[in-house]
Amino acid sequence: VTVSVGAAFTRAQTGAKLEKIIHEADRALYLAKAGGRNCTWLFDPNDPQSSDVSENIAALLKIAIGQDLVSLVYQPIQNVASGRVEAVEALMRLKMLDGTSVPPSLFIPVAERTGAVLELGRWAIRT
Repeated sequence: VTVSVGAAFTRAQTGAKLEKIIHEADRALYLAKAGGRNCTWLFDPNDPQSSDVSENIAALLKIAIGQDLVSLVYQPIQNVASGRVEAVEALMRLKMLDGTSVPPSLFIPVAERTGAVLELGRWAIRT
């Protein structure tokens, strides 16, 4: 048996309500589970993984494939000695509903944490 714990503190500057504190502790719990389980995680409002942005990206990832918000771009891998292109690397891109690009540094960790990376990987292979 293992235990994962998520916790949050009240902060005077936010005027936090009980529901918000519970929500933050719940988000911290999911981060603890994603971090390998059997650990504790304290909600940090300055941590990008804990932010509302991360939660919005998680929601976006649920609809991204169906809404054609995901695409691939191909980056050539060149042999420096011969100058020949020897392979191509597929890089995934995500855009918001308004067309704004979401940096991979933001959406990939969220996809990994939420499990959406599996469906994105299947989509990339099909594509």
